[in-house]
Amino acid sequence: MSKANYYHNQPAKTLYHLTEHDYGDETFWHPKTNGIHITSWEPDTPRICFSLSVTGCFLALGNIATQYKNWHLYSTFGSYYQPTTLEVVDSEICKEVWRLEPTLLIKKHFFSYQEKELIQNNLYFTVGNSTSLKYQLKFKSRIEKHVRNILNDKP
Repeated sequence: MSKANYYHNQPAKTLYHLTEHDYGDETFWHPKTNGIHITSWEPDTPRICFSLSVTGCFLALGNIATQYKNWHLYSTFGSYYQPTTLEVVDSEICKEVWRLEPTLLIKKHFFSYQEKELIQNNLYFTVGNSTSLKYQLKFKSRIEKHVRNILNDKP
């Protein structure tokens, strides 16, 4: 698919992004085509990756998140592009979506050491290929339970 065919094709919702970096209470991001977690076989469309759920952020990162020193959860509200499983193999499980325009993110939560320990014990799987899907599904409900308890919120 060419870059010109990408546009926000879904109505506005709350979107979540998990990062190891503290960007303060608010941060403004621009879409990009490169990044440590963007694989070579994904489209080269400039984007900011989000999930429709907090649990989806953890499922999308898998064992990558265990390497983060800190976990900062940011959110935004806006329309988005919904990638297919041909574009992102685990997009349905992780509820991955893309913002294609500059976006203001608001910090929602900083995970304490204790909160991080609860979740990271369920993140020992790699992501980005079809063999990881069964592990993402296996750990989804466990992660969801911890996220609900921590955020006192829907994951």
